[in-house]
Amino acid sequence: MVDRKTPSSRSRRASPDGGRKNGRPAKRMPNRTADPAPEATPEADNSVPLVDPEDVIALRVPRKMSPFVRPNISYEEISKTIEPLAVLIGLAAGWQLFGMRTIVAAAMDPLESTSIMVLAVALLAAAIGPWFPERVILWVTRMVVRRTRKPHAPTGDESGTFWMLQAARDRDPAMHWLAVSVLATVAALAALLTLAASGLVINLYHFFLDSFFWTTTTLTLLEWGGVSIYLGGSWAMNGLVLSALLSVGTAGRASMRSSVGIPVGLIVGFALAGYTYEAWANEGLSGGQSYMLGILPMFMLAGVAAKCSQQLDLPLRKPVDSETAAPEVSASAEGLIWMSMVTWGLAAAWSVQGWLACRRLIAPQDSNAIMSAWCVAVVGLGFLFASLQNRQRDGTTSGCGMALLAAGLGIALAATGVAFWPIGRAAGVFQIVMLGLPIGYALRYVQRAWLSRVGSETLGYEQLLSAVLGGLGIGMLSGHFLAGPHLGSMGTLCAGALLLMALGGLLQIFVYDRPVRVQHQRLALVFASLAGAIALLPADARKWIDYRRSLPLPGQAGIQLAWPGPAIPLMGLRVGMIGVSAEEAEAWRGSREILVEVMPLISASVSAHPPIRISQQLTLFGDSAFRRLRYETGLYDMIYQRCRSAPYLPRFAEYSEEWFALLAAHMTLSGQVIVDVPTTGLSADALAVIAQTFRQTMPGTAEWTLVHSEQTYVRLKAVAGDFRNQTFRATDNWMPLERLIPREMSAHSIRRDRITPRLSAEGPNLLDGEAMFHSQ
Repeated sequence: MVDRKTPSSRSRRASPDGGRKNGRPAKRMPNRTADPAPEATPEADNSVPLVDPEDVIALRVPRKMSPFVRPNISYEEISKTIEPLAVLIGLAAGWQLFGMRTIVAAAMDPLESTSIMVLAVALLAAAIGPWFPERVILWVTRMVVRRTRKPHAPTGDESGTFWMLQAARDRDPAMHWLAVSVLATVAALAALLTLAASGLVINLYHFFLDSFFWTTTTLTLLEWGGVSIYLGGSWAMNGLVLSALLSVGTAGRASMRSSVGIPVGLIVGFALAGYTYEAWANEGLSGGQSYMLGILPMFMLAGVAAKCSQQLDLPLRKPVDSETAAPEVSASAEGLIWMSMVTWGLAAAWSVQGWLACRRLIAPQDSNAIMSAWCVAVVGLGFLFASLQNRQRDGTTSGCGMALLAAGLGIALAATGVAFWPIGRAAGVFQIVMLGLPIGYALRYVQRAWLSRVGSETLGYEQLLSAVLGGLGIGMLSGHFLAGPHLGSMGTLCAGALLLMALGGLLQIFVYDRPVRVQHQRLALVFASLAGAIALLPADARKWIDYRRSLPLPGQAGIQLAWPGPAIPLMGLRVGMIGVSAEEAEAWRGSREILVEVMPLISASVSAHPPIRISQQLTLFGDSAFRRLRYETGLYDMIYQRCRSAPYLPRFAEYSEEWFALLAAHMTLSGQVIVDVPTTGLSADALAVIAQTFRQTMPGTAEWTLVHSEQTYVRLKAVAGDFRNQTFRATDNWMPLERLIPREMSAHSIRRDRITPRLSAEGPNLLDGEAMFHSQ
């Protein structure tokens, strides 16, 4: 009798345990090389009659038990869902990433664009890491073999004789663990070398800034190219270590431990690293110390892997050819599944970026790092829930599509919560849960659908890792530089939801692995969900716009700077003003013939805009002052900066040693720098740290006074040289800055935050500016 092959027929890989997978006997692949079976005779015809493929599919669809109720989950099974070694990789990646972000911010600027650049370079390098060394090894192997081959020796596959590749093909657990140990050691040494070279790289960067003429475009190319070269090698090694650990998990571990434990452990480790870094940085942990802390888990991983490679009871597995291993599910819709992996990363990055941007307006006092860490932890929880819920199901494409649709619906509900229920701690928890759980749930289904369609789990994990990390990196870049400026924070959040829902509907339309009735039901659910989202999301956007309009706008009380005496010539003076509006600067200038340049402390747009010449003497620049002063070579006779009380920049960058040094570098020989520090929200110790940083960084004489405007400011002033009669002053009650510093203190910098620990001190330590001034 002739076998009928249907598109829904499934095959299982052979395994040492007798072909059983997940406790169930697996169907074996037919022996295609054996002799054809003899035709059945009418006397011995015991074959099963032909069955329609749709009926075969329908037989395994109905379930008596709800898919969300799994009472037979044991504690032992749950305890195996977190891989401790993957937690070490997550901790190492998180501490290295946050530490390097602080180091780069201190060298360049603390803007969000710089953080996105570091994060995107790290993700893309980790995505390329599992593939690039393989190409290099093969190329080096071929070169060595060709040079050492005898003249009459036969040619063959040079890569098959390489010991590392041969060990991978033989599935030798001891050799796998040894490879993990070697790679983890190399990754730790590469990270250590990266940290040691940070001073040299920063000095080289500043040398280029001082030696050449730069524009916004050329400076962007310099920074992106330099950061990619500087961080690419170490993060490619981190991705390679993760890929090697996944290979060990698929080589000799249980299915639950390898396919679930490693991703969950990685997510948990990264979330824990983000939370601990923020807590320790608030206590004074520097960026270099955080990066050094991230190197230690890699050395621990290397030691544990070396110990595991010495175990003598590791069984040798039967050699498996990765090119001929049969997938669990017949090859179909690989392109759509691969696109789902990349799109998942893109949509997840957009959604998280849009939600964080909304939260910065709702609760500016909350830390971005803490909120991101909680969101990542909830994503891991959703992944774990999906793995326990579908541990006995096949990786069908339609199930992946429905999971993506559910993720889009969850993000849409989170957007609705942001628009209609923005304020409150419970509202924040609801938004994090509705955002993170569906994203993690969909990731598990995408992973299961892809691994069931590849012949080698090692190769499948490398492809999965590259696609997901690459999608996240591309999503970070496109979300910050494209979606955010054009759609806004709420628009970016809604775009991520619609992208996942549209992809889930696409999978339902083009994939046929369910009966027609079930397929029609799911398509109806898809179109109903899209219709509901199209009706709901615009209402969310309108509500969010109304909420933003209800927020109070900062008042404009004018610039309280008195002019010097009439004997001082003013014509031709160049004044830079930071953190004020163009109207305030024009009102302060009046009819005097001086050049005034207005710059925002933080730019409202991530893209470069040409300067706007409001009048012949007044120019408004769109670039942030942090960025403009890096490539601006001109000097100013006076630089005036007015800071805001809240929200502050990350790590109080507006009062950092790096920023004050940049201001001092743009002073003329007789110039001066004036900084207005609002007393609201600062303690006396925090203000003393700011004064100490200002006195230590600025040249010349440093003084202070009190200025009353819409709020009370402590005005810090530094005058270069002895040109005190040119001082722009609001009062004659200037006092030496030393009287504001009660004791010797260390300066504040972006690398090491010394202001936040002073803010968290308890007790009646809040600054009463008037009383403090009269007590001097």
